[in-house]
Amino acid sequence: MNKFKKFLLFALSVIMAAAVFAACGDKTTKYDLSFVTNGGDAIASVSVEEGADYTLPTPTREGYEFDGWYLNAEFTGEKVTSITVTQDSSVYAKWIRIGTVTLNTDGGTLSTATVTVKAGDSIYEAVKDL
Repeated sequence: MNKFKKFLLFALSVIMAAAVFAACGDKTTKYDLSFVTNGGDAIASVSVEEGADYTLPTPTREGYEFDGWYLNAEFTGEKVTSITVTQDSSVYAKWIRIGTVTLNTDGGTLSTATVTVKAGDSIYEAVKDL
């Protein structure tokens, strides 16, 4: 009977050790990545494992062209298309306003009657090759 008690204690110890190991497990740290779309369609924050490379989505905004994600609200530095997460972070969407110009050919013909022009661009450059 003494051998049985020792075996039972050993078996319970193994089971408890396995339970503790499973409870501790491989804990990975996750961080929140937030998207500041600055007027674009909302994008929900995501939880990303520490050190993981995350490819950024492309947002949309009516009347604007997406000009890229930046790591700061001042849009300084390089545009980013992916980010390696090491802490809670935010990325900021930059936009360029676009407008549609309708051309009146006054009886003539063109291959297109409208052109899209970015804010600050020359309308002449947009239509010179039509």
